[in-house]
Amino acid sequence: MQDTLREVGLSAGAVHRCFGGTGDLIAVIAGEAVGGVREAFERSAQLGPPAHSRRADRPRDAHPVR
Repeated sequence: MQDTLREVGLSAGAVHRCFGGTGDLIAVIAGEAVGGVREAFERSAQLGPPAHSRRADRPRDAHPVR
């Protein structure tokens, strides 16, 4: 944590005033990360499967799973 604070030029006190503690800061960072992953999945779902996974030359259920 100290290395990160030093890199961005903040003091531990500044972080604690804004976030209340390290746990709160980690919760915010984790929330941002999860939000980014969720957005990526939503964009991917809108685009559909990659072109190489689509088999236009045969119907989807031509080879049922056994």
